[in-house]
Amino acid sequence: MTHNPYSVRTAGVSLAALALMGTFAVPAIATPHATGDVVIQAESCDSAWWTWTSATRVTFVPTKNGTGDARCVLGQGSQGWGVVALQNVLRKCYNQQIALDGVFGSATKQAVKNAQTWENAVSGAGLVVDGVYGDNTRKAIKWPLYTRTGDLDASHYCAYVRWGA
Repeated sequence: MTHNPYSVRTAGVSLAALALMGTFAVPAIATPHATGDVVIQAESCDSAWWTWTSATRVTFVPTKNGTGDARCVLGQGSQGWGVVALQNVLRKCYNQQIALDGVFGSATKQAVKNAQTWENAVSGAGLVVDGVYGDNTRKAIKWPLYTRTGDLDASHYCAYVRWGA
C-alpha cells in the first residue's frame, strides 16, 4: 500500500484534528492555466486553510502561499493541499467519485467541469466550463460546512458561501 501524503484521514487524523493544526502547505508546482486562447499566469493554490463562514461553521478552502488568500488558481498539473480541499468539495457537494490525493489530474479536471456545468444549469452562474478552479468557480460552487468539532453540519451539509473578495 502506498502512502498518500495528502490523505485527510491518515493514521487516525480526522478533519477535526486538521482543523486544530491550522494551515497546510506543500511546495507549489507553478503551471500556467489556459482559458480559451489566453494563458493565465496566476498564483497556485498551494495550501489550504479552515475558513469561518459564520460564527459556528467552517470550510476547508484552497489558498495561496499559506496566506489564507483564496484568490488563486488550480488546474491540471497542480498538486498539494489546495487540490485536496477542492477534491473534498467535489466529492462532498457534487458527488464526484474522484481520489482525495492532492493531484489535479484528468479526473479532477472533469469533476470541476461537472460542477461548473451543474452550477450554470441550477444557479445560472455563467461559468466558463473549462475545468479550471479560479475566483469565479470559487464564488459559484457550494462548500461543505463543518462544525467546530470538525463534523459535517447535518442541517447545512453544503452551502453557497459569500466571499469578501
